[in-house]
Amino acid sequence: MKKCIWLWGVSFWLILSLNGCSGDSYFESSKDMETVEAAGEDETPTVEAETPDTTHTQKFFVQVAGAVNHPGVYELDSDARVFEAIALAGGLCEDADDKSINQAALLSDGQKVYIPKVGEELTEELCDGTEASQGGALKGDPLGGGGLLDINSASKEELLSLPGIGEAKAAAIIAYRQEQGLFSSPEDIKKVSGIGDGLYKKISDLICVR
Repeated sequence: MKKCIWLWGVSFWLILSLNGCSGDSYFESSKDMETVEAAGEDETPTVEAETPDTTHTQKFFVQVAGAVNHPGVYELDSDARVFEAIALAGGLCEDADDKSINQAALLSDGQKVYIPKVGEELTEELCDGTEASQGGALKGDPLGGGGLLDINSASKEELLSLPGIGEAKAAAIIAYRQEQGLFSSPEDIKKVSGIGDGLYKKISDLICVR
C-alpha cells in the first residue's frame, strides 16, 4: 500500500513537472512569434530613388580666328552666341577691333568667327569667303561673310545686328511692316520713325529687300 502511494506521488510530480515545462515553452514560443511579427511590421521596404533622365543639349563646332588669345575650333551648345565663342578662345586681344562684331548673335554649326585687328582691312579671302564664315566679320559688316539682310523678313534679333539699330528702332521697323506693308526698296526704311539719312548711310550697304 505504501509502495503504491509512493508511486502515485512520483507520477503526480512528474506530470506537474512536464506540464510546467510545456507551459513555459508555449509562452516563450508565443513571445518569440510576437517579437518576429513586430520586427516584420517595423521593417519598411527601401525604395531606391530613380535618377531622372536629363536631356543633353546638342553641341556643335565653331572656329574662332583673328584677334583672340587662343584661336581654334571650339565645341559649344547649339544655342550659343558669339561672345561665348570669344570667351572660349581666351577673349579678345588688346588690339582687337570688335566694333563691327555683334557678340549677341546666335552661332551655327561650322561657323567661323573672325575678329579683326584695329586698322585691319578684311577681305572675303581672309574670312574664307564661305557661308561657314558668316559669324566672322567683313569690315563694316556685322552679319559677316558679305551677306545682306532682307529688311522685309528680318527678325528683331537680326535687325539688332545692324549698326545704330537698337531695341526701339528694331521694334519700329517690324511695326511699320505690319501696319504699312513690306518695303519696296532699302531706302524705304527711312520712312520708319527714328531712321534718317545719317543712319541709313551706315546700314545701306548691309540691307536689301526681296
